Amino acid sequence: MESGLYFGWVKHRRFTPVEHAFRYRLFLVGLDLTDLPNAFPGSWTWSAIRPAIARFRRSDHLGDPQQPLAESVRDMVAATGRPRPTGKILLLTHLRYWGLVFNPVSFYFCLDSAGRWETMVAEVSNTPWGQVHCYVIDRAQATAAERASDTEILSEKVLHVSPFLSMDYGYRWDIRAADDHLTMHIENVPRANVGAGIERRELAEQAEPPPNAGGASQAEVVGDQASVGRQSAGSSASRSRAFNVTLSLQRRPMTRRWRWLALLRFPWMTAAVVWGIYWQALLLWWRKVPYVPHPGLRETGQSVPFGYRQQASVSPRIDGNTKACE
Repeated sequence: MESGLYFGWVKHRRFTPVEHAFRYRLFLVGLDLTDLPNAFPGSWTWSAIRPAIARFRRSDHLGDPQQPLAESVRDMVAATGRPRPTGKILLLTHLRYWGLVFNPVSFYFCLDSAGRWETMVAEVSNTPWGQVHCYVIDRAQATAAERASDTEILSEKVLHVSPFLSMDYGYRWDIRAADDHLTMHIENVPRANVGAGIERRELAEQAEPPPNAGGASQAEVVGDQASVGRQSAGSSASRSRAFNVTLSLQRRPMTRRWRWLALLRFPWMTAAVVWGIYWQALLLWWRKVPYVPHPGLRETGQSVPFGYRQQASVSPRIDGNTKACE
């Protein structure tokens, strides 16, 4: 895995209590945290050290803003009982565009000497509550060929993200990183149905026209049409399908040409992210999907201003899995 611009799409699918799906084009920026000052050489529109149209700002991410972000990530991984990463760290995230930033999730890939990821930190944020929680995932947990059990919950849900989905879920991760392509699938698994024998979702190979950032032809291998399980529609495993997310990205080099194409194709990337979140929430409300109040704010009635950002918490490692903080 290398730094660059990652173009692609994200798809959300909800199966209960109503079926609802959407897919958006997007791009993310992959940054080598060990070489941030040189991330955008010779550019006045992109910067990691000063205000710009597209700006990386240290305080938008986990840890003490006075500490280098790479060291904060290493500290967080070590705090869960895992070996402290020593290699490069690739951050996959949205930058701050025109002064606005919101990242539903940022991914920190801790790489080995061969450039293969060993540990991943997923920094998840919610809106409008401004809360942040980090899930630390091992390669062996999220790579199907190395996973010991296809039905285990790899992360217990800790952060209330959607007001239309309860906290009684866990996350199962499937991450495929090959050459310049990254595919990630995150399945919401009801805790009560973990032992139901749900088959692992298998990524299907499907060629489709790529995200076009200026007319370039790109071929993708995607898992968009893959099934979570092969059981019949009436089985208990099939009924346990609640919600999943698929992210498919193709890397392009961090050249001046591709940076301009990204800004021209997605000039308001983070504004589009926020708009999309609230638009889809409105559609779910219109379809009478039950509202689930924030469990921490339900009794107090506390309100949180938009743009508020809480310090990140992290799930510690217990028996090889991640578990909710007490």
